Amino acid sequence: MNTHAPTIGDRSYGIIAIRYNPTLTLSSPPPPPTSQTTQTLLIHQKTINHTLFPPFWTFPKGHAEPIDPSLLATAMREFEEETGLRLSRAAILTFRAAGGEADEGEGQDEAEAERKFVEVYQNPLRKVGKEVRYWPALLQDGGGGINVQEAEVVEARWCGWSEAESLLSFEEARGVLRALRSALDGKNGGGRGTL
Repeated sequence: MNTHAPTIGDRSYGIIAIRYNPTLTLSSPPPPPTSQTTQTLLIHQKTINHTLFPPFWTFPKGHAEPIDPSLLATAMREFEEETGLRLSRAAILTFRAAGGEADEGEGQDEAEAERKFVEVYQNPLRKVGKEVRYWPALLQDGGGGINVQEAEVVEARWCGWSEAESLLSFEEARGVLRALRSALDGKNGGGRGTL
């Protein structure tokens, strides 16, 4: 295992979408989401050079553009472009940070800091370090029908958490999934998400 983080030369922003498992009968209002009551959405991402690097399973993400008013807006736009699913700001889940995972805003103390879900890896194609910041989001109505961006995405799939962990192509993404699962289930002092 490489203990040295790569120098970051590329940043992307994405959404880890979850929905209540449609096979469950839920109370009204529904209970707080947990990994036992939800599924997560993965995409099978195409690569620029698919001969050397075949498509891989990941979460929807992409690069910021000048039109994006914030990094969260970048993540939401990319999510909609890649999946065809609409997302509102109200769908974003936040979790209290546990320890050094804080994303402290102006005027926030450590106890109020938002937990960040970030993966860092060496991009095998561009040969630079890449950092991807994800925001978890709960699609209350299941999100509707998926319509993938065919130029970049082979397919998208709603999965249970164990299936998602086995499908994800890279350990860094699996680590992010495990961190979100722990946060949803209230483990490691992360607290529950807010809607």
